[in-house]
Amino acid sequence: MAPPVPQPQPTASSSSSSSSSTVKHFERYFAPAEVEYLTTVARGKQSIRQAEGTRLAACAFAEFVGARLGL
Repeated sequence: MAPPVPQPQPTASSSSSSSSSTVKHFERYFAPAEVEYLTTVARGKQSIRQAEGTRLAACAFAEFVGARLGL
């Protein structure tokens, strides 16, 4: 089961009485060490260069499909 997603903690910050705004602060979902580990696991046997190329190709494909759909 996946861990729960942290919810944003809104904090009010207002410098004038006529308008108020909220600033949302988010906590990190993964620690930097966990990101490094998960990146290594997801990459598998690919080199960093191969993984970067695969990621760029996937992003280019998603952008192309979005453009064709008029998004």
